[in-house]
Amino acid sequence: MSAIKFACISPHPPIIVREVGQGRERELQRTIDALEQLAGDVAAHRPDTVLLMATHGPLNPGAFVLLTAPVAQGDFARWGAPQVSLHFDTDPELIAAIRDEAERAELPLDAAARWDGGLDWSVTVPMYYLRCGMADAPLTPMNVSFLSARKHFQLGQAVRRAIDRVGRRAVVVASADLSHRLSEDGPYGFDPAGPELDLRIREAVASWDVEALLTMDEEFRERAGDDAVASLSFLMGALDGLRVQPRVLSYEGPFGVGYMVAAIDILEDEGGVAYAEAERAQAEPPQPEPENIVAAAGPKLPLVRLARDAAEAFVRERRVLVPPPSRSPCLPASGGSPSKDERNLHFR
Repeated sequence: MSAIKFACISPHPPIIVREVGQGRERELQRTIDALEQLAGDVAAHRPDTVLLMATHGPLNPGAFVLLTAPVAQGDFARWGAPQVSLHFDTDPELIAAIRDEAERAELPLDAAARWDGGLDWSVTVPMYYLRCGMADAPLTPMNVSFLSARKHFQLGQAVRRAIDRVGRRAVVVASADLSHRLSEDGPYGFDPAGPELDLRIREAVASWDVEALLTMDEEFRERAGDDAVASLSFLMGALDGLRVQPRVLSYEGPFGVGYMVAAIDILEDEGGVAYAEAERAQAEPPQPEPENIVAAAGPKLPLVRLARDAAEAFVRERRVLVPPPSRSPCLPASGGSPSKDERNLHFR
């Protein structure tokens, strides 16, 4: 049995951070609702460590990047909200195991002592919401490279071996925006490959079709403005060989960029709550098209989900579920109103 207990996919548009969006975040309310549900899912799995694969961190085209510093921190100063900051301890034992497993697999890994300018938005935006469910778990960030999707898959396999060596309950997060070419007013204009890419990625995740992702043509990905295949290939590698049940919780693209939120349940044969819920989800009627999915596999309101999880935990395990902090206290502390910063808040 793997030490990975849950995995998820999060987009990273800065506009969904309320101190940045200043009201415009409501234009992506379906994404926010799904991320709040993910935070509840993370909390339910009680992680001892969290690993996140980023896409906009320190880039070494020929190697993956692993932060080796004892702390990881960042803020939203670039987006006009410097008062919103995040701070995490990293996991030195996991970092050492990842370096060892990458070396064994002959995978190029750049051990970075610092994250240029602090954690970037492909880390801070997902963590703005997911940190609610992490409690005091350390966060270990990594960053993609320009290597092939299959190499990212192999790195995921190596990281899985490292996580299992360490043996602590783990959650793995893939940060990913989809196409950046969904409309003429998007960041890079429109290309027919954009909507096609998003559809193919949603279908590949929903059916967990690994080969569909790994064999996607690189020229097609470039035309579509892809920002997802690398980190999702890594995630599929990390979960290789496990029984999984993916749930696409939301998809929308109002600003010319595709944003998908997905949960990946790890099916455990010992009859745990996550396994039972996923088995029930498989028996449910077909879900609506992805464009209309909003937390389709369960209650989207965190308090409703918490009540259900608490009841199931007590009935099945005679265990009292300790709730995570409410949404407001667990989000990053903020000060006064910052000046409005409209620089690509929703396009990144």
